[in-house]
Amino acid sequence: MKALDAMAAPAMASVAVLRLFEYLSSEGRGMQLEEGSFFCRFPFAVMNEYFEWQWAVFLWEETVAILILLILICHHGERGDKALLATVLYCAAQIVLESLRLDSAPKWGFVRVSQVLFAASLLAAGTTCVYRRFPRREAFCRTALVLGCIAGIGILEWAIDKSSVPVWACYLLMCADMGVAVLAARFKKGQAKKRFTNLHFMV
Repeated sequence: MKALDAMAAPAMASVAVLRLFEYLSSEGRGMQLEEGSFFCRFPFAVMNEYFEWQWAVFLWEETVAILILLILICHHGERGDKALLATVLYCAAQIVLESLRLDSAPKWGFVRVSQVLFAASLLAAGTTCVYRRFPRREAFCRTALVLGCIAGIGILEWAIDKSSVPVWACYLLMCADMGVAVLAARFKKGQAKKRFTNLHFMV
């Protein structure tokens, strides 16, 4: 785990650089914008080969990677915490951002395969986080909450494809959903230990 902790920050730095280089390709772009929109300019959007403006999703992904990098630099915890934190934050963000990309990525129904993989990684990292620090019952509840949030993403992806709910509202709910998942999987240093100690004395 010590090696994984050491690799976490460099990995996020590499992701940020690679996302920036997507500008040179046709990947990492989102929906087309209406001509004349305020957002039809860099860095909000980029122009494709047909001179149409598309959301610059790759820049949002780069920004997220840089923010996670800064969090990791400032984070001090137990062995393995830094790697788990990076995994939880990155996977939660990518589940939403992958939905915004219009790349020709394989899909499983109305959900991208990449989202499924990030969801599995989020669940695995989140479960490891809570079972390391919390009593079993609370850890189970937190894991169930993370799993419920992941299921909520699937419902919202269906809503984007099949319902009349505004797309912006679906993505706003996705962000809130993943925010809850991150809060369920992470906690302030020492908080869980204090709860566990109190529980021990009560028993």
